[in-house]
Amino acid sequence: MDPVPLLVDFFLATDHGNDFAGHAAVGMLAGAISQLAFALAYRGLAHRGIPAAFTTGCIAFAVATAVLSLLNWPAVPTFLLGLAALVVGFALSRAYRPRRR
Repeated sequence: MDPVPLLVDFFLATDHGNDFAGHAAVGMLAGAISQLAFALAYRGLAHRGIPAAFTTGCIAFAVATAVLSLLNWPAVPTFLLGLAALVVGFALSRAYRPRRR
């Protein structure tokens, strides 16, 4: 686990209060889902070269972020969505083998 989000959230809570830190924590959880979308898209098109994979990954990240920004969920449902996304993402990354050149 990366301790940086925990430290950031701790300092946000001490500087701006628990409500602000709670909203920031939900945003960090949603950000992990967007990162997963980037990684899966990049992996899926890596065989076509870095420019295509990077561009597609960025688009996947932007779309995931836009969709997740429409959701105004509390922390627990967002955590469960993030956990489910990580499990599905892990399964997809293990099951899909891209073509080799």
